[in-house]
Amino acid sequence: MSLFRLPRPSPPVPLARDFSSRLIPWIIALMVFLAALATVTAMQVARAVGRWDSGLSGSMTVQIPSALAATPAALDAEVKRVAALLAAAPGVASAEPLSDERLSALLEPWLGPNAMAADLPIPRLIDVRLAGDGRADARDLQRRLEVAAPGAVLDTHRAWLDRLVAYVYSLVWTARVAVGLIGAAAVVTVIFATLTRFSIHQGAIELLHLIGATDAYVARQFQNQAFRVGFLGGLIGLAGAALTLGLLAEAARDLNPIWLPSLRLTLAEGLVLAGLPLASGLLAGATAQLTIRRVLRRMM
Repeated sequence: MSLFRLPRPSPPVPLARDFSSRLIPWIIALMVFLAALATVTAMQVARAVGRWDSGLSGSMTVQIPSALAATPAALDAEVKRVAALLAAAPGVASAEPLSDERLSALLEPWLGPNAMAADLPIPRLIDVRLAGDGRADARDLQRRLEVAAPGAVLDTHRAWLDRLVAYVYSLVWTARVAVGLIGAAAVVTVIFATLTRFSIHQGAIELLHLIGATDAYVARQFQNQAFRVGFLGGLIGLAGAALTLGLLAEAARDLNPIWLPSLRLTLAEGLVLAGLPLASGLLAGATAQLTIRRVLRRMM
């Protein structure tokens, strides 16, 4: 069979034999790995913030201190009276007192399963849901509470949520800047690798020029090789990131997901991650071509 096998044409510039062709994919793989983790972090945290904002922007919480009534029965009656007052206020869709079971579930992560049975001055809570666009007059509700139940506290969640959103979005922008710096580092790495390859094969390149090869043809050799190296490194890095995210998702499977960002990706987020190897290949190829063209213009 070897008699009928056509010989494989050798590339005019043997770039694949360089040591950098075996080293650069692993450097790019590390960069794509870090970029993938930073991208997933930014996307998941931004989604979690949107979920928190939508969940809290249309609600308020009223705290009824236990000291407002002498007995538990009197406190229950007071809570029901305040809830009815709030439900009749303009802009309020419903006002439901939280049951002991729900309060116990909310306090269990901090105070244990017997929080309600302990001798603690735990206030009673009323969950207020706003109607329509979620905009109710908080000052009017506060005035109603001051008259009907002095000592009751209205929490709109807005100040706390605004601080949380500002902080989390600073984390998102930090992750985006990190991705940009990783891309810049990849560009610098490809530039140095391309210049090293050029210095190694400068004699072959000058010979190609003598026999009529254009600058575009020579630059295309470096571009194609850099694209292959960048794409291969991107695949390795993406595979490592997928494995890491899978292990993290498995470790967080039994945790409470209410406040934790989910590691499950949407279709759009998955496509963004899947495009990282192609992006790394195109970035490496474009960088190599621009670098070689600039070097070749200086030779003329």
